[in-house]
Amino acid sequence: MGANMIEDDSMPKVYRILKMAEILINNGSFVKSDLAEKFHVDKKTIQRDIDVLKYYFETLSENYKGTLYYDKKEKCYKLKHIYDDELTKNEILAICKILLESRALNVNEMNTIIEKLEKKVYPKEDEKLLKYIIGNEKLNYMEVKHRGDLINILWKLSYAVKKQFLINVKYRRADGSVVERTLEPVGVMFSDFYFYLIAYLKGKKKDYPAIYRVDRIVEWNITEEHFKVEYNKRFEDIEFRKRIQFMQGGNIQTIKFKFWGESLEAVLDRLPTAEILEKKDGKAIIKAEIYGRGIKMWLLSQMQFLEVMEPKEFREEMKDTIEQMLNNYI
Repeated sequence: MGANMIEDDSMPKVYRILKMAEILINNGSFVKSDLAEKFHVDKKTIQRDIDVLKYYFETLSENYKGTLYYDKKEKCYKLKHIYDDELTKNEILAICKILLESRALNVNEMNTIIEKLEKKVYPKEDEKLLKYIIGNEKLNYMEVKHRGDLINILWKLSYAVKKQFLINVKYRRADGSVVERTLEPVGVMFSDFYFYLIAYLKGKKKDYPAIYRVDRIVEWNITEEHFKVEYNKRFEDIEFRKRIQFMQGGNIQTIKFKFWGESLEAVLDRLPTAEILEKKDGKAIIKAEIYGRGIKMWLLSQMQFLEVMEPKEFREEMKDTIEQMLNNYI
């Protein structure tokens, strides 16, 4: 019966589309002119069927979306299966943009990742479009000055964090001197161009962790010696991230300041622990809990639109710094 229907000029449109869908679902392919001849219709009719199938596969369910595309090399139509655990072209574009803007890796490592992501985009026309969209950024990518490979060490350090292994490192300080340390690694983080190892120095009091730029680790060795972390004192990446600015360590403190700049929203985004205590006369009084002195750089960047209120000693420190800055222009 099926064979007779295929030869029948009056074949229902629904049956024709279902047969086309069956071919695609079974990882087959078809040529438009062949189908037109087989089903005794013109190529415009087949094209309308293809458009229907494109829409159908793209909206099939939340867990599956298919892309019906024309393979120029093989000159036929195919179906690319996209399940909910696969990256879409939209998501790949967003990832590429974030990676390139971060300047986190050297040119070779960055290009390797970007090119692998590009190859995951179907059909080829969309892959070419992606390459065009990010092409200029990729061509003019500016790696940071250290230019070291990081991908391998990031995995190894993260493994040491998970297994709670002590690590021995030779670390190059900002002044160029090299020191040796035995560390208890508790986290690996990224901020403002650089990856950081968050770790406690073995044998030292653990009020707060130290912060090491990964690219400045000259030599490293993961030992098989474990260190213990009490459950109630374990390191929480998210909570630490909320309170650290510019990856500068130090004691935790609560600051209070007035802000009357252009974007209060940007302040709240920059300081996740920030809380607006009061708004009056166009000024907001904000409280935030932070680690260390890195916050000082950000506060100064707000120019004349911010005033530190508490703690008193930090307010005085800000005043002294501003006076020293003023002296540079006198």
